[in-house]
Amino acid sequence: VVHRYMAGAGEVIGVRAVLTEYLRHLGYSVPRACVELPYQFRAGNNIAELRGACHTLGVFSTFFSSGLEPELLDYWRLLASLGEDGEGEEESAGGNILSTTSDSKKPAAAARRRSSTSTPEIKAPSGGGTDA
Repeated sequence: VVHRYMAGAGEVIGVRAVLTEYLRHLGYSVPRACVELPYQFRAGNNIAELRGACHTLGVFSTFFSSGLEPELLDYWRLLASLGEDGEGEEESAGGNILSTTSDSKKPAAAARRRSSTSTPEIKAPSGGGTDA
């Protein structure tokens, strides 16, 4: 879509900014915004916003209730690899953070793909002890 309908990188950045602002307006109580905002932040190399989104209850509950746990884990792995200041190997080398995760598919497509399959039940660990 980008190559076919948008003239260049400036237009992509502009459209992403408008879309992101609209999704922010919807807020993290809207499931679509909870799924789409982290993707847009990652695609736009916006580490601080991605980190903030991954810390919201709306994002956690939406991803887990939709069977999108692997995508959420990908975001957390990316953030961990970048460190607290957002300057990990990938970014300091000038790479795009979108390419550092294993799943670069759009979140809506991933949600549709998972909605047709059953989600395994997540069970609490047994044993009553604490994790070491």
